[in-house]
Amino acid sequence: MQRNILYILFLFIICSLSIKGSNKKDVNVKIESGLYFSSHAVSKEKRTELDLTPDDGLRFDNQCELSFDIKLRKEFRNYGYIVRIIVNDSVNVDLISNIWENKPYLSVVVKHHQILKSITDVPLNEWSNISIKLSHENSELDCLFNQIRHKVSAPIPSLDDVKVFFGGNNHQSFFTTDIATMSVRDVKIRDERNKVIRNWTMKKHAYNRVFDEVVYAGAKVKNGIWLSDQHVEWKLEQTFQISTNNPQITFDEETQRIFVTRDEKIYTYYCRTGILDSTYVLEGVPYQSSLNNLIFNPLTNSLLSYNIGHDKLIYYDAKNREWDNNNRDDDKAILHHNRIIAKDRNKLVLFGGYEEYKYSANLYQRSLDGGSWQAIDLSGSIAPRYLASAAYLGNGKILIFGGYGSATGRQEEFPVNYNDLYSINIDSGTVKKLWDIGDGKEHQLYSNSMVVDNEQNCFYTLAYNSGRNHTYAQICRMGIDVPNPKLVADSIPYIFHDTESYIDLYLDKQKKKLYAITSSQKISTPDMLCSQIAIYSLSYPPLLMSDVIQEEPVIQTSHIFVVFGIAALLALIVFLLNRGKKTGTSNLVSLDREKSISSKKKLQIQIKLLGGFQILGIDNKDITGMFTPMQQSVFLYILLNTIKNGKGVTSSQLDNIFWPDMEKRSATNNRSVNIYKLRGGLDKIGDIQLLNTGSYWSMKIGESIRCDFKLAFDLLEKNKEGNLIDDEEMSMLIELGNWGKLLPDMDDEWLDEYKSIYIDRMMDYFYCLSENRKIRADLNLLFSISNVMYQLDDLDEKATELMCYSLYYSGKKLQAKKCFDTFCNSYTAIMNAEPSIKFESIIKK
Repeated sequence: MQRNILYILFLFIICSLSIKGSNKKDVNVKIESGLYFSSHAVSKEKRTELDLTPDDGLRFDNQCELSFDIKLRKEFRNYGYIVRIIVNDSVNVDLISNIWENKPYLSVVVKHHQILKSITDVPLNEWSNISIKLSHENSELDCLFNQIRHKVSAPIPSLDDVKVFFGGNNHQSFFTTDIATMSVRDVKIRDERNKVIRNWTMKKHAYNRVFDEVVYAGAKVKNGIWLSDQHVEWKLEQTFQISTNNPQITFDEETQRIFVTRDEKIYTYYCRTGILDSTYVLEGVPYQSSLNNLIFNPLTNSLLSYNIGHDKLIYYDAKNREWDNNNRDDDKAILHHNRIIAKDRNKLVLFGGYEEYKYSANLYQRSLDGGSWQAIDLSGSIAPRYLASAAYLGNGKILIFGGYGSATGRQEEFPVNYNDLYSINIDSGTVKKLWDIGDGKEHQLYSNSMVVDNEQNCFYTLAYNSGRNHTYAQICRMGIDVPNPKLVADSIPYIFHDTESYIDLYLDKQKKKLYAITSSQKISTPDMLCSQIAIYSLSYPPLLMSDVIQEEPVIQTSHIFVVFGIAALLALIVFLLNRGKKTGTSNLVSLDREKSISSKKKLQIQIKLLGGFQILGIDNKDITGMFTPMQQSVFLYILLNTIKNGKGVTSSQLDNIFWPDMEKRSATNNRSVNIYKLRGGLDKIGDIQLLNTGSYWSMKIGESIRCDFKLAFDLLEKNKEGNLIDDEEMSMLIELGNWGKLLPDMDDEWLDEYKSIYIDRMMDYFYCLSENRKIRADLNLLFSISNVMYQLDDLDEKATELMCYSLYYSGKKLQAKKCFDTFCNSYTAIMNAEPSIKFESIIKK
């Protein structure tokens, strides 16, 4: 019988450990990937840590190798640890960097002794490869810095327990917050046979985790900034007001400058530096119109103002700060037309627009050297429209996509939204319709310009809902030959007021960055209008959230079931092998109580705050990474306040916590964007809503959604008056307490209050329980209680007293003494004083 049971167990273990997780290949997209480390520029609690071995160290026979790509950057302070390898918790192998006079200097330290120094093989602001090979057998360190070898003798012990930390770490003996100013990617670990056993590419990541490509091992990340996220999340670069309701806006793609002008003033945003400059015009005026008739001419490197009612082109002399025109002529305004400079044809080309209650399909063009406008009516081939998106392909061809208009061109005769693509040959005036995807579910319009990707044969434009004033714009990716429309990246807020608003999209080809600019009319005073300008940036190409977020590997879940299965079988074997051997023995632990606690069904939690932050979607998959760190913080702040006070928080509270240094309008804008995105994400969780009732924001959680902190808080509220709750509720609180502290990986100052409340209430409750005579007689239960208390506060004397007491009278006297000694050592080292409790006093009944 015993042999059969052991044989079944053996087969189960072999089969279970052969279970594979999904090995879905990443899409081969050229993106800027890696982990950006926040260093001395931020406070210590916000600096980046990457722990490759958060659970257990790695073991090697004689040697191992760590390799990675690194990009160093210069800041005000630059000294810090690139990587710290800890062997057997006793020997450190450190790679340290510093930057002096724009030159990086690397050094290697082994067991507190510098064995390599002043290595200058790694440049600034470029990706370089580094590998470090540790050999116990040869007692040496073999380092490659950009393929330049440095081999040196080093006291490398047996590689029984190898831990690897990039940047900061919280190791008991080798703690550091000095972090190199760096980004890291493609981290690999090889064994003595040069086999890659771990490979973190850093192209994708989960929330505070990144999984390798070999065995799905999870590395733990704290305060990480993922470069791939810059392909998904827009960054607000600049916002300002200009005192005109229709500013002129254009882009210089050669030197990456965005110009926003009015008559007497020109604003220039330098994309490369992030600087916004303004210059007053000393003389002259451009053409006046209700909307954009400004473009940058790269052939003359100057701003150009045009109007189809006049043949003269007006240029701006930046050196002398003057327009070469002094007359204020009557101008012909064609609203929301498209304009391009065809450099290979030396022409300025315009298409479409709106004027005098009519939509246009006219193609206007003229030489940049002089002459007059030439117009062709294309309404027989393309419906008249405005608010379309355009791009120049070169060789005399332009693309026109979408817009709003009517077949006849008349505003009153059934205008519609268009979602079609045309190619227009400006040399011959011929038009070719490439495709039409119909009206679509939403009334979408698009940015004035599109960005063409010739390599992928597609284009990008900003799409927004024209049926709303307060809307959002998101990048739409379309194929040129076959549409295959796809919305990618995040959205940006846009206030659409038809002819009193403007949106455009530009590409910095060298730095591979997209820039979006929005302009919306705003009432400054009752008798004065102004425009609110916002500029955003996004790494190119734009991606879907799923392109950068890792799902929890299947193998992780499988291994959990394997562990539980093996544990259950082992328990069964022990029971069967020992059944009948121990009879008549007294048992200090209440078997009935033990059964009642252990038989409870494991809690199913969708919103996990204890021991770490995690959100599970409707299909039970981890969707935490779908929310940006800011969205997560806003969600938690509203949720915790709703649980605590039942009302939630006000808009002012949100603004003061998360955007304290912003102007009110900017803070309101950021709050609106994050709440909008949160509401969209909450749909994937299930029955949970973000409500605004009166002046409060709150979370309404349905019965099907469970939050571990809310469960614990409600149970503690029930016991607020000192009432002992029933066994089932007590076992639930013990289970919740075992999961850990509230949001331990988050260091936001506003969280401190909630963390303290949770620990204080849990500790008070378990203090009360431990004084109950009936519970104190149940040693197994008493140990469980002390274990929870110890996890919440490992310097709590009461928790140690209960743990030692339960161990001692369960017959584990040596363990009780060891537990007490460990506590005393930790207490003395941290508090610089001895604890007040004595072991002899604890064991007295």
